[in-house]
Amino acid sequence: MNEKQMRKADFITSIVLIIFGITISSMAVRMPRLEEKGINPYTAPGVVPGILGVIILFLSLIMFIRTIRQADYLPRFQKGNVKALLKDEGTVRLLISLALCLLYALVLVGHIPYILATFLFTLGFILIFDLKFDKEEGSKRKIIIFAVIQAIISSAVISVTFQYLFLVDLP
Repeated sequence: MNEKQMRKADFITSIVLIIFGITISSMAVRMPRLEEKGINPYTAPGVVPGILGVIILFLSLIMFIRTIRQADYLPRFQKGNVKALLKDEGTVRLLISLALCLLYALVLVGHIPYILATFLFTLGFILIFDLKFDKEEGSKRKIIIFAVIQAIISSAVISVTFQYLFLVDLP
């Protein structure tokens, strides 16, 4: 990747991270503060995600401003550029990741048990990005088994951690 491509990647990444930081910060503010349980407000579940969201937002703004200030690169969206951007493998992966995250957050969480939603999201994410259709049958089976095991472990650990360590009521 040459210098110009790196600046382009930094520009796009900074925009995604700005959105991500704003989303994390706003969701952290809405997390329960557990005041009714007499818990110290500095140990509420939203404190750490809120701090991380603000840090991500701050650092992504620095990256965005640095990219904009470089005189030789400003994104110019023309018909050919947009087509090339949409056909780029990195862009396709980013869009698939975004679609999976939106599916998880908007459709699965809150409509089915949290542990099942997390299991399905993790399993789907691993299968979509790791499964190679041109590999041998044994390799496919190995990837599927690995994905199922990893999805079971990660959904159980995430659910137990949030429910019992961070005292968050899961949907």
